[in-house]
Amino acid sequence: MQDLEVGDPYFDQSFVIKGNNLGKIQALLADPNLKQLIDQQSRISLEVRDDEGWFGGGFPEGVDELYFQRVGVMKDVSELKALFQLFCLSLHRLVRIDSAYENDPNVKL
Repeated sequence: MQDLEVGDPYFDQSFVIKGNNLGKIQALLADPNLKQLIDQQSRISLEVRDDEGWFGGGFPEGVDELYFQRVGVMKDVSELKALFQLFCLSLHRLVRIDSAYENDPNVKL
């Protein structure tokens, strides 16, 4: 994967964006609300992991994991709520750009 520029000077300067499909990443980040939620989070890494299953033996074929990692302990409730909003909007955008299942993949954690 390479460091990509999505065409937003502030976002390109402020964040390291890696991927193998620039068009999909640009489509994902075309939502200004999603970029705002990303900007509100401090010290996180957000990624889609390929067919990994940290919570168990693995996910079914073709099911990926939306994963985040943060430095430090999150104690601020508003920051935690914003993180949940970030996950919800990210998943919604992934479905809209045809990068996620529209139907339930039947994964039980």
